[in-house]
Amino acid sequence: MKLFHATFCLFFFTRVRTVMAFLKSSTEISSEKICSLPPNPGYGDCSSEPSIKFYFDVYDLRCKKFLFLNCKGSNQNRFDTEEECIRVCHYTACRPGEIIALSNATTPIICEKPSQCPDGYRCSYDKLFRRHVCCGYSNLDRTCPESSVSYASPTQHSSQRCSPSPTTDQCPENFICLKKERTGHCCKPQRDYCPLGQTPLDETLSGHPKKCNLMQSQFACPEGYECITPYRGNPWGYCCSTRIEARCSDGSDPYLYPENNQPQKCTVGVTTCRVGYSCQGLCNSIVGFCCTKKTSPSTDISNSDTTSDERPWYENATAHHANDGLVTKDDDDSRTSPAPSALVHSYAYDLMTVLSCPYQLTPSYLIDSQIIMECTKTGELRNSCPAPARCVRAPRDVLRRSICCTGSMISYRRSHILP
Repeated sequence: MKLFHATFCLFFFTRVRTVMAFLKSSTEISSEKICSLPPNPGYGDCSSEPSIKFYFDVYDLRCKKFLFLNCKGSNQNRFDTEEECIRVCHYTACRPGEIIALSNATTPIICEKPSQCPDGYRCSYDKLFRRHVCCGYSNLDRTCPESSVSYASPTQHSSQRCSPSPTTDQCPENFICLKKERTGHCCKPQRDYCPLGQTPLDETLSGHPKKCNLMQSQFACPEGYECITPYRGNPWGYCCSTRIEARCSDGSDPYLYPENNQPQKCTVGVTTCRVGYSCQGLCNSIVGFCCTKKTSPSTDISNSDTTSDERPWYENATAHHANDGLVTKDDDDSRTSPAPSALVHSYAYDLMTVLSCPYQLTPSYLIDSQIIMECTKTGELRNSCPAPARCVRAPRDVLRRSICCTGSMISYRRSHILP
């Protein structure tokens, strides 16, 4: 009987919440409907003095003054200032948090196809004005970090404020509360929520990327995903797949680490790839993966006119050591391949300069750079890596640097882990 009562109460409570949510959604009026309402000054006996308000005229498509009696029967097409009226009624084509792209201070950019909108904006139809305008998120007042956008407040046309909290999420879906000076603002990455090659986990109902918290177990990610924050020092982030999917150009294959079968990330012009591989970034990006070269492997390297960034790692390595053990072209044109001693020296140099994690651990990368995160140990901070990564000594590194690595620590010798 007690079980029956408990089940009935749970069912009743769930139904009440569903009905209340439906009633709330049905009573909320969109900006488009509000701005389409006729002006209503009110009626009846009024105890307060009349005041000047503004309403949106759906026929003239502009905001006008009217005398508000502050009585019964008024509607929501009533604004304290003309600026507030414009902010609400001129932006009905955009989604919550978006703004209209303007060609000048007040004129919106009219579009007929997405290519006519600025980068990051989409072409959307405005039912009130019967025209297409460009809508999108923007970094209003530069309140968010670079390569990020803010959530626009619907009435103030500025970035929505929030109170940064390690336990409470106060921002809309996709956005994270970031502290700037004395207050916080809702921000999100402009493009990718996760590092290169990792996929965000989408919520089942909303379809938005699932947010997580590095400090709260109730906001943890499911198996196969890890919580990665795009902003250093902020506990809130997004659930990203632990499996990395390489993106190479057509006809090329990624280099896979033999320890964990994961692809090698790289930064164009910075990272040195293995023999037969080059750093390839898609869509003019400076970050990418080490992929097989498009040129034929039988091509004589010494006679090719490739740049230093496109050459195999052993050529770049020996160049840093003034071609130790090599006979240059100026000395002898008949020799085009490096001496065996130079190859051994180059291989040792590669092991000491290319940072990597030991065993089956996976390195953590800086957002928007794909450079491996280095870490230090201080008296106040015992682990400077974002959870669940640990600060680990990089193997065979002549500079004895430490980097952030994730994965199982069982097979890893504890003597290498910083205390």
